[in-house]
Amino acid sequence: MRSLEKIPTGKEAEWHCLGYGKNWEQILKEKNISPETLKTFWDWVEFFKLNYPKEEAINPSPKSRWSTDLFDMVMKHLELDPESLEDQGLYFYNALNSGLDQKGVDALFVFQDQKTNREKIFTIDLTLKSGKDVWKADLVINKIPFKETLGPEYKERMDEIARTIAEGIKAKRGITIH
Repeated sequence: MRSLEKIPTGKEAEWHCLGYGKNWEQILKEKNISPETLKTFWDWVEFFKLNYPKEEAINPSPKSRWSTDLFDMVMKHLELDPESLEDQGLYFYNALNSGLDQKGVDALFVFQDQKTNREKIFTIDLTLKSGKDVWKADLVINKIPFKETLGPEYKERMDEIARTIAEGIKAKRGITIH
């Protein structure tokens, strides 16, 4: 990831934090799936779970250090082991360039809680627009922390965001895992 010479705007901020999104249009074409069949949020979630490389979903690095930092901190707040790369039931999906991105969701966490046998989904939207009037994600991050500009405060701000995500995941009822 390049260093920030200036604070990025719009998509640049999303790319810096999440990494470039996958070419979902191409993936759909390769799998011979019509985009029209993925009409709902749940359609996209299931598509991600089936088609997103599992190793990237449990270890966002090297796609984005920001995503990896956030993922590790969410794991810590969920009392999972952030030092382990094994599958612990927490997945991170970059939704940039997907149908969810068009609906205001840039990334999502899916947590398959083995204690409760429930799957919980928590969505995030990154934006630099403080006055954005329509929020569709569980958490909108409009004061995006950049390590390059915040220095030591970066870790504190990221931990605050991760705690909010983990608390949101814990609070969700979720759906039963079959």
